[in-house]
Amino acid sequence: MTTRLILDNGGGYTLQLDDHDYAHAYDDAQQIASDIAAYLRTGNANGWDGHDDDAMRVDPTDAEIRNGGYRVIAIDRVTDTVASLAAELTSIDGWDNAEKLAEKLSKDA
Repeated sequence: MTTRLILDNGGGYTLQLDDHDYAHAYDDAQQIASDIAAYLRTGNANGWDGHDDDAMRVDPTDAEIRNGGYRVIAIDRVTDTVASLAAELTSIDGWDNAEKLAEKLSKDA
């Protein structure tokens, strides 16, 4: 598994950090933006509360992604920045949760 951000068409977010065996489902764009920004800056998720085994098992199929149920964005801590992730999210048309998260990340950039 790679570190990834999963957007669902219901407006939710799932963050899976492979190098920390951590996953969490979010409804609040500000909360996930803060966590992503902290992770990208420090690479550290030690001590974070809220690990959820169900969130770790979220693994959309190609068919679910093609049918518009999910968007999956791989995160590479070596090359990605808060600004580059915000820009990638801004390029996604028609996904309100992507737009909200991009806005919150832009404030952290």
